[in-house]
This record gives sequence, structure tokens and C-alpha cells, in this order.
Amino acid sequence: MEELKDLRAAIALGSKNGSMVYVDSTEQKEAKRKRFHTTVAKLLYLSTRVRRNIISVISFLCTTVKNPIVEDQKKLVRLLGYLKGTREQVMKMKASGVFMVVVCKFLCTP
Repeated sequence: MEELKDLRAAIALGSKNGSMVYVDSTEQKEAKRKRFHTTVAKLLYLSTRVRRNIISVISFLCTTVKNPIVEDQKKLVRLLGYLKGTREQVMKMKASGVFMVVVCKFLCTP
């Protein structure tokens, strides 16, 4: 009976690009919201460690984790595509000889 109500709601909404638009149940919406929140949290960690170039997009997505809309999902998918395409572009840190001496001297001094 509930599926029939969903189908009627989808018919009432009309079609988009030749396919029917279905209304998600509250459980499906909550699952999508949790998945969105988890993905944004993982990317936030990534952006603070090795991918500083995505921090502006992540900071925006962090403001929408409580109630993401379709446009926010699209932004997240686009960001994931960017990360997939630029997989080799990571922050690399190199230690110079002077820096290492200063750090070792500081650690060894009582």
C-alpha cells in the first residue's frame, strides 16, 4: 500500500528527462544524509592532511551536512571526480638538513 502511495506521489510530481521521479521514504533520506555526512567528514580529514586545494569546497559542504539537498550531492560527486582525476597531486613535505639539525638539537637538549 505504501509503494502505491509513493508511485502516486511520483506521478503527481511528473517526469524528469523521461524517467519517473520517485519520492524517497524517510529511512532512505536518513541513509543518504548519513552517507553524505560520512563522506564529507572523510574528505575534511583528507583536506587538512594532504589535499589543501579542496578546503574551500569542503568547508561549504560542512555547512550543509545536516540537511543536504540535491545540488549539494552534485557538488560532492563533482569533487570526488576531481579527486579521482588528480590522484597524483598530493602535498609532499621534504626535510632540509638545517631543519633536521634544529629539531634534533631541540629534542636532545634537556
